[in-house]
Amino acid sequence: MSGSHSHVGTISSKQLWVATSLTFAFCLGEAAVGYFSNSLALMADAGHNFADALALALSAFAIWMATKPADSKRTFGYHRVGILAALVNAAGLVVMAGAIFWEALQRLNAPEAVQSGPMIWVALLAIILNSGIAWWLSRAAKEDLNIRGAFCT
Repeated sequence: MSGSHSHVGTISSKQLWVATSLTFAFCLGEAAVGYFSNSLALMADAGHNFADALALALSAFAIWMATKPADSKRTFGYHRVGILAALVNAAGLVVMAGAIFWEALQRLNAPEAVQSGPMIWVALLAIILNSGIAWWLSRAAKEDLNIRGAFCT
């Protein structure tokens, strides 16, 4: 084959690992505050952020794999890894939604008091962090299905 053609987005694997690390660290803190403040909303968002971190990690892995050259067995190279990563991301969201739904049903039967102060502050931090990472990924999400999957979670 002559020439070079790449479908890898405009964001590097290293940048995605930075976004993954920030998201994962925040998710741990949010889960702790959610647990201690008895907030299902924060716990659900922590689960969602954990899914985001996994989606970003899968995207980073897929971008790294897509840089490997084609060979006689893989004439398209490793670009299919990106499609599989998007599928795993979508399946993970379905599982997470089911877990949140189940816990919400349990809470309908036995409501619990929530400490609103910590919940509001952590939710505000989540909005800031998620907005910043979404803005950072927005251009690459237009060009790469795998990043779009991470971006949409």
